[in-house]
Amino acid sequence: MSMLKDIAQYITASGIATLQVDLFIATEPSTPDNCVILYEYTGRPPEMQAGYDLPGLQVRARSTTWDIGRSKLQAIQDLLQEVGNEYGDDIDLAQGVTINNTLYTRIEPQGGVIPAERDKNKRHNTVQNYIIAKERNNE
Repeated sequence: MSMLKDIAQYITASGIATLQVDLFIATEPSTPDNCVILYEYTGRPPEMQAGYDLPGLQVRARSTTWDIGRSKLQAIQDLLQEVGNEYGDDIDLAQGVTINNTLYTRIEPQGGVIPAERDKNKRHNTVQNYIIAKERNNE
């Protein structure tokens, strides 16, 4: 399964958003107004000897107000940054999490939420980027 599908499943399982309702993978539907879209993004070169890929993830929130999108991205950041965080609140996630037989050892935000241009319907767009450390597989 792809990294985007894995992360979407993880977010859906948390209850923050629901896949194909208000969470979408690599495509931005015209509705609903308030939704989250996951995209692959520039990552880092793989760590070949360690057997890890380091893809990038961009989480985009589209919303009717800045606060709605910002809050949604913060909830997702709170969830994702616990993976592989030895100083986080969930000690069980310090060693990573396995989703669909792929071990994700770290999901690290690359800065804060970035405002983007509003769309043609005047909806707010905000993004946040991540670097993911995941076990190399044959996708």
